[in-house]
Amino acid sequence: MDEVIKSIKAFLYDRTVSPLFGAYITAWSVWNYRVIAALLDSDASLSEKMGFIDAYFGIVAYQINGQSYFVWGEVIRGILGPLLLTFFYIYIYPLLAEPVYKHSLAKQKALKNVKQDLENARLLTVEESRELMKEIEQIRYKADEEAQKYRIRIASLTETISTLEEAKRGFPLSQLADGVIMPPQPKLGLEELGNLVRNKVEALPSKEFQLSDLFTLNDWKALSDSNRQEYGKLFKQLVERGDFSGVVLSRKGTGNLQMYKKENHISSMDLLNIERELDKFFPLEIFDSADQRTDLLHTFSAYCVKKNISVDMFNILLLFVLNGGVSSKGEIKNHFGGDLSIVELDHILNELKDKRLIDSTFGTISLSDIGKKMAVESGLAKLGTLYNKRS
Repeated sequence: MDEVIKSIKAFLYDRTVSPLFGAYITAWSVWNYRVIAALLDSDASLSEKMGFIDAYFGIVAYQINGQSYFVWGEVIRGILGPLLLTFFYIYIYPLLAEPVYKHSLAKQKALKNVKQDLENARLLTVEESRELMKEIEQIRYKADEEAQKYRIRIASLTETISTLEEAKRGFPLSQLADGVIMPPQPKLGLEELGNLVRNKVEALPSKEFQLSDLFTLNDWKALSDSNRQEYGKLFKQLVERGDFSGVVLSRKGTGNLQMYKKENHISSMDLLNIERELDKFFPLEIFDSADQRTDLLHTFSAYCVKKNISVDMFNILLLFVLNGGVSSKGEIKNHFGGDLSIVELDHILNELKDKRLIDSTFGTISLSDIGKKMAVESGLAKLGTLYNKRS
């Protein structure tokens, strides 16, 4: 019995969520609004309401060329009329609405361009010029402060290197080779530690590791316990800050040491496919030089790895950039040439939505503000400009 009830519920649900059913119910309500108004009339009695409904759906007379024709009201007002209105809403109305909507979007874009042109042509007032000069001075002052800090840091590191070189010359080579005596190790800051271990982190395969794996055995032994603890805190801070692509906190290991896990979501095959796509769309002749091409393609490939952008996601983002940031599902499907099914395409679009790189409204899919920022940061916008200039 439960199975029968579930089957009936599923059948009714499929019918109620059908666009045709919803459109027909709406059309019937509009066509027969007098019946609904009569039912909602609190002053009328039940017999009066039933009498009105019987008369409304009774025999209807039509005069055509002096001839009287009688038809059932149930057929005209209950079935044929709402069906005609449903047909108009589903098939005719979209044909009329589409050019109006396109015209509206074109006008909005034209108005936006006019507004942008006026804003670009507007001269700054004296007060605005003063504010701009003040902001430039503040930025220059901050830049000088940062430059001074870096000069102090460089001088400190240079002094440390000189001290180490002097200490190294004071030890017998045999003792240094055997690892019996190690020169004193300088204490590294956050950025120095990151620069020291970055290449070793990038060279690691996908696995769990701990901070000591990034040092040689002698270098790790030469560190004091306090330095090891301090470096452990700094490295954890670097990982949480996102300095190392694909590296996340894992678990506590032996001796309560923090373990980390490296996850490479983009495979070497995906990266190779991205590079092949770049070679196909961006030949050498559209660039000013071979160095410019190498720099741009390397920047974008590295960005794909860092942000876990697969070759299919890259293809869609490239299409958006080439089309001015706007596209449709049909254009994207044609771009892939039938290589992707609708289900696969929806999955990729959902991944891009989860990354907040695209928005979709009224069947139009476009780059979001975050997606536009991504295109600039990754160099994809520059690649698109060069491609369109060639075209």
